[in-house]
Amino acid sequence: MDRGTFLPQELIDKFIDDLWFERDIATLKTLSQTSRLFVHRCRRHLFAHIHLSSGNSPGQSQRIARKAKNLEDVLVKVPEVANYVQSLFFMISNFNAEEVHIISQLLLRFSMLNDLSLYMYSPFDWALVAPELQSAISRLVYSPRMDAFSLQGIHNFPVSFFAPCTNLTYLGIHSCALEDQAPLWNVETGIIARLQILNLGETSVGLEKLICGTRGQDGPPILDFSHLQELTADLPKQEALPFFERY
Repeated sequence: MDRGTFLPQELIDKFIDDLWFERDIATLKTLSQTSRLFVHRCRRHLFAHIHLSSGNSPGQSQRIARKAKNLEDVLVKVPEVANYVQSLFFMISNFNAEEVHIISQLLLRFSMLNDLSLYMYSPFDWALVAPELQSAISRLVYSPRMDAFSLQGIHNFPVSFFAPCTNLTYLGIHSCALEDQAPLWNVETGIIARLQILNLGETSVGLEKLICGTRGQDGPPILDFSHLQELTADLPKQEALPFFERY
């Protein structure tokens, strides 16, 4: 029990957890600035899920970059907050070089991230994403901690991107176009992610390249679908089922 309070920290934490369960964000923000007894637990909830996104309107990239810069300023002052970030919803936009650097540096701080969603309102070509930002995203997805990865509205996304994934159990692909131009012949086999949940749909194309693709002729699969427990597919029956006949 902390001196100056009649409540054990366990009860205080339980109270804060209940506020989070009720999504009472306003109260959590207030408490986080009220007493050091509340700070740690409140921060753990408030920074668990980060949205770097903006409405589909002019100035979108600037607003997203501004959010990233504000969060970066917080992390510079309180570095441990980065360890609380578990989930990131990130909207890709036409970022300029300065915005790319700001966002990329922020992403590299999220070493405990286990859930990443990449989103675009309208189809966006992955090849147009700056190499620095592609690299930062790749480092997050290839982390052993990464458990869930979602894509929406990304075109020309390389199937080879998924090969280094090791611990993914959830994959969501919506309104995307996958391509297999990058060679997989020399991809190291190592650990192959065993998916448990696959969520597909909304006119995504090129899915067969990921689902049926192998690492070289007759090699191991890009991702292991043999442990799949749940499949949600918004696809025509004749298109979806043949992919999974082998499983």
